[in-house]
Amino acid sequence: MNSIVAIVFFLVCFVHGERVLEEDLLVRPLPKIGKAVAHFKFVHSVDTNSSLGENGLHFDTFPKHIRQLMQKYQVNSFDLVFTNGVWRHKSWGEAFDNGPFGAYLEANVKTQASFQGLAQTLAGIFSASLNKMDASTIKTLLTYQANLPREEFCTENLSPWLKLLPCRTHAGLGAFIHPLNILDSDFISMTVHVSLSNSKLTLVQKLTVVKRLDNNWSLESLLGDSVSSVCPIATKSTITTDLASESNILSIPAASVDRRGKSYLHSLPLSDLTMDALKSPWLSSVAHSHAKSFWDTVSVHRYLTGYGQVRGGIAARISNHDKANPITVSYQEFIPWYLRVYFSSLRITLNGIDLAINEYSLDIIPAKRNGTPAQLRLTLQVPPNSKLDVSYYFEKSFLPLEAHPPDANRGFDIPAAHLSLSKGKSKNTIMYTEPLLIPLPTPDFSMPYNVICLTSTVISMAMGSLVNTLLRHKRKKSNIGNLLDAVKRLFKRKKLTK
Repeated sequence: MNSIVAIVFFLVCFVHGERVLEEDLLVRPLPKIGKAVAHFKFVHSVDTNSSLGENGLHFDTFPKHIRQLMQKYQVNSFDLVFTNGVWRHKSWGEAFDNGPFGAYLEANVKTQASFQGLAQTLAGIFSASLNKMDASTIKTLLTYQANLPREEFCTENLSPWLKLLPCRTHAGLGAFIHPLNILDSDFISMTVHVSLSNSKLTLVQKLTVVKRLDNNWSLESLLGDSVSSVCPIATKSTITTDLASESNILSIPAASVDRRGKSYLHSLPLSDLTMDALKSPWLSSVAHSHAKSFWDTVSVHRYLTGYGQVRGGIAARISNHDKANPITVSYQEFIPWYLRVYFSSLRITLNGIDLAINEYSLDIIPAKRNGTPAQLRLTLQVPPNSKLDVSYYFEKSFLPLEAHPPDANRGFDIPAAHLSLSKGKSKNTIMYTEPLLIPLPTPDFSMPYNVICLTSTVISMAMGSLVNTLLRHKRKKSNIGNLLDAVKRLFKRKKLTK
């Protein structure tokens, strides 16, 4: 009997060893501005070469269509990010691997045809217009990437994302995600990362929101009304609070406290969360603000220059407010083909002084008409307490009528610029600037309507007169009319005889 129990225990451990599901919710209070950040992270990995096989228990919970598209398009890894808003690093702290505004796709595939097929498949899965990424695809050294700054985030994108979770919204941390509550946020970022390494298939799902709250906020006010329950197949399910001090000010004592940089992570298992703790204030006192970080010494701003419908310009300013340490900047822009950039007008200045060509590394790839956008890559070091300015001019193209979107008068969205920043031996930090909205020369879309109305009116009047002339007959008089004519003739004869 003991041997049977031992065998069963071994099989259970073996099965769980081939599949890992970890859930984590990180809450970061922002007391100065009356907000809080909620960051969900789900990590689900399986062994594709396990004895369970493709049709085994693993793919009863792991999304099978994700594995199929990885095989069909020979994808090693891909990242799909939907972002609504711009992350405010100085006010909200370090970002959670967010992407630029709109929809962003980056994939490690062999050919561009595979990338386009992957984009079209993901467009169907997540109900998004990712199939429009064909013209904006960029090939880098290892990956293909594309950005749709016009793509808006909505519940149609979030619902398929929730269905990828093994317990969906019925149990686990997924039960705290309510689409309507998520959309009522100052910032939303949804990420899907899939990678295949050897025989290990890993799916990482992230969701970041920034909500406005009062000082006595609770998890219910932050995430909505939910029932706390653990996902049965989760190997780890925790709620972590990012605080500036080690002292425990949570309404429920944390199970562990770990230090990460200048922050302290207070972790609590989801199984210890009660309904009273869910509805009561999450913090027993107001949290202290986090200490100054890297983002308090760095600021980036990108904006439009010029005016009119023919020419314009784009400029970016990167400021290093640190008085002691320089920062290394890698600045990258993707400019759509309909902006004809005058690269000869490119100007790079440091504190208002033009830099020599040997002081920076510059790569430029021109755009292809009706094709890939132009690329600008700049790498250099910004000294302490200095300002770096990058600017250039462009000419606006006249697009054919069918190339304009339905609301062309709104303008055309320009993707955000990518920046990789590092200070000393610290790891690179990725950030994105604001997207830009540029008006292009637009035709008079009402002219076809006016022409149709005018020509239709003229033709109808001409045809009406023609048909009236051809088909009208002389009216026949009735008997009463003939009688009246006879009476009139009789009176005329009497007058003549007199």
